[in-house]
Amino acid sequence: NNKGNNMKKLIVFVCLITLLFVSCKSTDTDITVVAKDGTPIWVTQIPQSKKLYYGVGVAKLSNLQNSQSSADAAARSDLAKKLQATIEEATVNYTNDSEKAVAQAYESIVLQTVKLTMKGVKIEQRYTATDGRVYSLVSFEAKKLKDLYKDAANDYKNQLEEKKLKLEQEKLNLEAKKALCESAEE
Repeated sequence: NNKGNNMKKLIVFVCLITLLFVSCKSTDTDITVVAKDGTPIWVTQIPQSKKLYYGVGVAKLSNLQNSQSSADAAARSDLAKKLQATIEEATVNYTNDSEKAVAQAYESIVLQTVKLTMKGVKIEQRYTATDGRVYSLVSFEAKKLKDLYKDAANDYKNQLEEKKLKLEQEKLNLEAKKALCESAEE
C-alpha cells in the first residue's frame, strides 16, 4: 500500500535526521575564550557544539542600537541558512530515490521547521570592536530542532490521514450515487 510506504519513509527519514544531528557535531567550542586583544574567539571561529547550533552576524551602522539589531538579524539569518542547509542535505540524500510527492512533503517540512526554529533563537553574546562594528552570536538548542522536526513530521502524517479519510468518504458518496443511478435505471 502506497500510503503505508510513505509513512515508513517518513519514519525512516525522521530517524535519519536525528542521527545526522547527533553525529554531525564535533567537540564543543568554549565561547568564553578571548584572544590577546580581547576579541571573543567566536568572532573569527564559528563555535561548534553537540547541544547548540550557532550563527554569527556583524554590522556597523550609524549608532550602537541599530548596529546591534542589524548584527542580531544577520546572526539569525546565518543560523537559519546553516539549519536549512543541514536539513536539506539530509533530505536530498534520502529522497533521491523516493517519489516526487514524498520529496515535496519533506521539503515543506524543512521550510516549516526552519521558520519555526527562529522563534527559539537566543542571543548568546555581543561584542563591539574598537572600529564600531558589532558582532552578535546566536544559538539554538539542537534538541528543540529535533522536536520541531518531529512535530512537523507528525503534522504531515495527520494531514495524510485526513486526506485519506476524505477520499474514503468521497468514494462512499460516489458508490452511493452509482447505486442510486443503477436502481433508477431498473
